Amino acid sequence: MAITIVQRQKLLQQVERVLHVPGNFTKEILEMALVLDCAMEKEELEETVIELVKTLKGHGQVFRNVRLNVLWWKEDGKVESTVAAMPRLMMPGFYQEFEPVKRKKTLEKLAGYLKMYYARSKLIIVVTNGAYEIGDQDQAKRNGEPFLKRKFLLWRKQEVFDYRETLLLG
Repeated sequence: MAITIVQRQKLLQQVERVLHVPGNFTKEILEMALVLDCAMEKEELEETVIELVKTLKGHGQVFRNVRLNVLWWKEDGKVESTVAAMPRLMMPGFYQEFEPVKRKKTLEKLAGYLKMYYARSKLIIVVTNGAYEIGDQDQAKRNGEPFLKRKFLLWRKQEVFDYRETLLLG
C-alpha cells in the first residue's frame, strides 16, 4: 500500500523535527536505526520499508550517506542487527530470509535496548503493525529519558507517532 501525500508530509515533518532537535548528536555522516517488527507479514513489511526508504531518500541530501543499523525485533531480549545501505532495503533479496515471528514483546524492553546500544543514532524509526505491549508505562518512560524520546518515531498502520504518542497508544 503506497503512502499518501499527507502521510508522507507528516512523516517528513516528524523526521525534520527529530533531525533538528537541540542536543541531538551531530557529525558529518548521519547514523540511524530502523527497527523492523518481525510480527509483520513479509509482504507488508517489505512494502512499508520500501515506501519509507523512498520517502526518506527523496527528501534530501542528508539521507544519501547514512550509516543504517537495521534491527530485526523478534521478541523480548532478541533483536538481531545488521548494517545496510538504504538502497539495499529497496531490493526484494534483502527480505528473502525473513520469516515472521509472532512472540510477545514489550516496548519498554525495546526502548531499554535502544537506549543502551543505539545512543549514537540521530534518528530511530520503528516499523510495526502494533503487535507489541507496553507492560510497564513507568519503565517505558524511564527508558525514553534522556534522549530516546526525542529521536524515536514509530510507523504503525501508515501513521507516524513520536515517543510520547507511542506510549499513549499502548
